[in-house]
Amino acid sequence: MSNNLDAHYAFARHVLPAMHGTHGVHVMIGGPGNLMPNPHSTLITIAGHAQLAMARLLDTEATEIGARAYQLFVSQIFDRQRGAGTPGVTPKPGVITPDQIGDRVLELYRDRPEATVHKLFARPVAGFPL
Repeated sequence: MSNNLDAHYAFARHVLPAMHGTHGVHVMIGGPGNLMPNPHSTLITIAGHAQLAMARLLDTEATEIGARAYQLFVSQIFDRQRGAGTPGVTPKPGVITPDQIGDRVLELYRDRPEATVHKLFARPVAGFPL
């Protein structure tokens, strides 16, 4: 629970007030599995829904001072399990690279869309509720 929520709580408590008038952006990144109940994953699902609620509430507060807060769900990431960081291994089609995640975060900062919740999926995620 603390891995998913503590950093965002600290942001809300300490950083958000300092963002007044700065047009700053806070992006919370998580996986879609955090919202889908699976056997033996109740606490992760609770934390995922709490993070989503926190993003929506933080965005309401942030918007009032000229800043924004977003939730970005990312799936099928080219990570260490898929060979990231291994010399000679390149991403296969159908995975999201770290560069794509960075580009999406920059788009959120630059474009400041109205919606709080966004997703970056290489392919549809069955059962994803949003």
